Amino acid sequence: MIGDPEKYKPMYFLIGNKGNNGKTLSMNKLADIMPNFCKKIDRLTFEEDNKKTLKIVISVKGKRIICLGELSEKKINIELLKEYSDGKSIEVEIMYGTTEKSNIGSKLFFCSNPTPNF
Repeated sequence: MIGDPEKYKPMYFLIGNKGNNGKTLSMNKLADIMPNFCKKIDRLTFEEDNKKTLKIVISVKGKRIICLGELSEKKINIELLKEYSDGKSIEVEIMYGTTEKSNIGSKLFFCSNPTPNF
């Protein structure tokens, strides 16, 4: 995980048709081994109509690897996903109309059995 997230813009999808093959286990162990660099967040974070998404984005400040496990079959907010993966910054609402720019310094790793619904 390099220091310039804007330069390299990949997202990683670990997809498996069956469960119990180590996708989520690998990401959980990575978060256990490197808690200063890796964080597991709510699997619903990038779904459309999720009201807590931007609060979760603030919580990953300073991390390099963000893991999301077992995506549901709901539609993913593709605009937010693209904005996040651009590696620049996202404007997030803190409280009562107050906003803050949050710099993106991490890469996303999605673990899922079903193929994501874009």
